[in-house]
Amino acid sequence: MKERLYGILLSGVLSLVILMIFFGKIIRDPGKYYFSTTGDGLKAYFVALYHVEHDTTTFRSAGMNYPFGELLPFTDGQPPVVNSIRFISENIGDIRDHTVAIINLLMLFSVLAGAVFLCLILTEADVKWWYAAVASVGIAFLSPQIGRL
Repeated sequence: MKERLYGILLSGVLSLVILMIFFGKIIRDPGKYYFSTTGDGLKAYFVALYHVEHDTTTFRSAGMNYPFGELLPFTDGQPPVVNSIRFISENIGDIRDHTVAIINLLMLFSVLAGAVFLCLILTEADVKWWYAAVASVGIAFLSPQIGRL
């Protein structure tokens, strides 16, 4: 059990170091950057921003398919993320202006979470904790979507 915790900590620290090396500028000011400014990437940002700012329903977006609207998941609207932002903005405090930053940070730190879960899987398969930590970080950062960021 103790070794598993060491593996989780090592994979988390290594992932954080690599994220800071390659994406440090974005992590310091995440609302200032778009990972994609063309095609479907820009559309995903638009749908999320439009839904947070203007839509009144949870799973329909009026920003596309006028006059009927469209189901939010079909528009790459990321329903759990944008509806959480809407809920917090309506009930706790307004964070709508930080939607792009939240989406960007979730994308970046999902790689860190992936490395930690891979480490847990590898240690469950009786791989040494230090090797599982290093291998999980390597696997997480060699995934194809990292190149698209």
